[in-house]
Amino acid sequence: MSLDLTTLNSYRDFMGEDADSFIEDIIRSYLNDAPKLLETLKETISSGDSARFVRSAHTLKSNSATLGAAELAAIAAELEQAGKSTPLPALTEKVQAAGEELKKVLEALREYLNGN
Repeated sequence: MSLDLTTLNSYRDFMGEDADSFIEDIIRSYLNDAPKLLETLKETISSGDSARFVRSAHTLKSNSATLGAAELAAIAAELEQAGKSTPLPALTEKVQAAGEELKKVLEALREYLNGN
């Protein structure tokens, strides 16, 4: 499962009536930002900017975990660590795997928004 809905639904436990608006806001922000972060990962493989690669992987990891996208967060965590010491071109396949998982997460988030 690409998205653990219990993570999103847990916000309702402590936010009450403000939860729906908050959840929608963070999902919409993620829908906008996550594809850009993935694109940055791809760009930095070519440019060799490992610091930017690591920052982007870290942000993708954190944002994905916040929404319950544990699989994507785990892939991004691997990229973050590997980006510190591995030549970036060697991470191309792992970035592609992140992209495939991101597609699933984005689809699940859109479905979540449409259902709520």
